[in-house]
Amino acid sequence: MIAKGAVVNFLGILAGAMRPLFTIVVARLFGSATFGFLMIGWSAIEFLSKVGIAGLDKGVIKFISQRKESGDRHLVRQTVGDAVVTGLLVSSVVAAIGFALAPFIANEILDKPIIGPYLRVMMAALPLMTISAIFLGAVKSFKVMKFDIYVKSFAEPIVLVSASVLVYWLGFGLGGLALAQVAAVAAGLAVAWWGVCKIVGRQPGDAPTTIGRWRPGMLGFSLPISVSDMTYTLATRLDVFIMAVVLTEQHVALYAAAFQFAVLIRRVKQSFDPIFTPIVSDLATSGQTDRLERSYSLVMRWVLALGLPVFAAISLLGRDLLELYGTEFVPAASALTVLAAGYLINGAFGPTDTLLIMSGRQRLNMVNTIAFTALLAVSQLLVIPRWGVFGAAVSVATSLTLLNVVRFAQVYFLLRIQPFRRAFVKPLAAGGIAWLTVVIVASVTPTGGVVTSLWHLGLFLISYAALLAAFGSEPEESAIIEASRSRLARIVRIAWPGGG
Repeated sequence: MIAKGAVVNFLGILAGAMRPLFTIVVARLFGSATFGFLMIGWSAIEFLSKVGIAGLDKGVIKFISQRKESGDRHLVRQTVGDAVVTGLLVSSVVAAIGFALAPFIANEILDKPIIGPYLRVMMAALPLMTISAIFLGAVKSFKVMKFDIYVKSFAEPIVLVSASVLVYWLGFGLGGLALAQVAAVAAGLAVAWWGVCKIVGRQPGDAPTTIGRWRPGMLGFSLPISVSDMTYTLATRLDVFIMAVVLTEQHVALYAAAFQFAVLIRRVKQSFDPIFTPIVSDLATSGQTDRLERSYSLVMRWVLALGLPVFAAISLLGRDLLELYGTEFVPAASALTVLAAGYLINGAFGPTDTLLIMSGRQRLNMVNTIAFTALLAVSQLLVIPRWGVFGAAVSVATSLTLLNVVRFAQVYFLLRIQPFRRAFVKPLAAGGIAWLTVVIVASVTPTGGVVTSLWHLGLFLISYAALLAAFGSEPEESAIIEASRSRLARIVRIAWPGGG
């Protein structure tokens, strides 16, 4: 199940690489200043969205996993309905308060009055984002991942890019970009609704949900998850907020451009999250510790194995990637490499937070995240005024590493499981030898330019793949490889029905 789900999600993540296209379009069409203002405003909205969702996107997975065991599909549909009603009430209150406070947030907190109207328009998206997240959580509880991909890798980014070009052509500015983002969220919700109708209500005569009710008990379980999500989101956006106050929107734009490419490594982990979360919930509920440990080990190993080539690409092509935004963004290349390293470590250790939450230790995970945020806030307040964009990147990478070491230790001592096997040596050795090969070749050949960077990247990828093949694969890994081949062959047959 992990093999199949990982293949589906990773292919979706590759398709979702177009998401940075939106930010490139904004930077090129609207300029770096508008791009910086947009990133400041969106960071605030992303934080408020976590308040509105209230952890129900993960809570619904836990409750559906429990109620599926009874075999009563009515209970499952009731759970979805209850989560939607609860989430809609919470997110509507958050949106109303946010609408009223938008001028205060823009003027007094962020010192950027221009983003006030943007924030007010975006408040309309909060209930839509909440319902969409709950629908996708419900679908993922059935271990169906494709709708998450349809929403996040296709529907939302395609509508977002298209609408952004349209509002530019119509002569709108930051407010028009807010309308484009609301349209993208609405498109994503439509696809999520299609998914919940198809999966949750897939039996003849089934509706995807029943009329829900306010469920304080469901909210009680989800709130610690929500606090953890809110705190983590705040932590990952603190750099933007601090730069907005002590530096300029141009600094924010530079950092945001680096961030857009660095988080591509995080998307490797995200390709496993939707399938790993319900599996952890089921195995933890049934007490199958051995299978839980094997799943933990497999996910960590594959996130590392797939993340290393992405890190190599970002490190070798960083300057060229940033130049897509404009030549003024190239100085952020060193910050991009540091951020990418931090997210590679975070991705490899990433399953630990899911293990803590789904084993019933969501409050401990919440405490971890609060401590992480406090550490990050202190370090960024110290380094950003002095070292700017690069200082922010170092602070994030260091804090993420410490957080994941703590989570790893907690999983080991509380659940008595650990992921390390001899198979872990394979991707590490392959990556190290391949990188050393690139360093040696680069030292004796001319350097500079995108062609040279692409040649070095190609050398790394070929060496890395050859070494992994020479080291051999584990049985579960062989299943993933075979599933990948089958899926790619099916895509080729669809695209070229008359071919070979």
